[in-house]
Amino acid sequence: MPELPELPEPQIPDPEIPDKTKTVHDKRSPAPIDKRGQDPIDKRGLAPSRHALRLARSPIAAITAILATSIIVGISWPDGFSHLLEELEGLAAEIKSRDFIGTVLFIFLNNLKAASVAVVTGPLFGIIPVLQTVANGVIIGVVVQRAAETAGVLMTMLALLPHGIFEIPAMLISWGLGLWLGLWPFNKNNIKFRTRVSMAARAWLRYVVPLLAAAALIEGALISALKGG
Repeated sequence: MPELPELPEPQIPDPEIPDKTKTVHDKRSPAPIDKRGQDPIDKRGLAPSRHALRLARSPIAAITAILATSIIVGISWPDGFSHLLEELEGLAAEIKSRDFIGTVLFIFLNNLKAASVAVVTGPLFGIIPVLQTVANGVIIGVVVQRAAETAGVLMTMLALLPHGIFEIPAMLISWGLGLWLGLWPFNKNNIKFRTRVSMAARAWLRYVVPLLAAAALIEGALISALKGG
């Protein structure tokens, strides 16, 4: 009877040996891009607008520190920066001649213009957003110092409360996003410049615009109430 040939033993893959046919994602590689090739997919599953705020945390913190320092400078040396109040006085004169709707629209559009300038000019190394922060901080400091002398510290804080809840946070986000865009040459997240601009624009529309709208409504209502009184 002829001998049967020996069959080769089946090869069982070793689970400890990686399969070279499969692509192993390197943790050090840049964030994957979605199918549209526009926005990076955050590992936490955040939307592009929230992802932009998370990446811009340091610039926003830096802008907040600059604003606080500028306010202190304005409070400490109000006479040296009193000329900066001329434009503010002109805006106040225009508001006095408007009704409630006109006042709300005027405040909203004026703040929206300043916030949009910060983001649009941000890619120029963040110079304009920083200058805006310094100028506004000094103006706030001068106004606080003068108002505290006439109305007292408590009334001054109450008057600034609507600004502090909505308007100032909205401007801090705008200035911070502008500075973040200005730091694009030092990008460490491997995010393309076009994608960074798209993310900043979405964050601006989602957070800044609603905050400015709420601030305009509250400030317009307060101003109309004071006029009626």
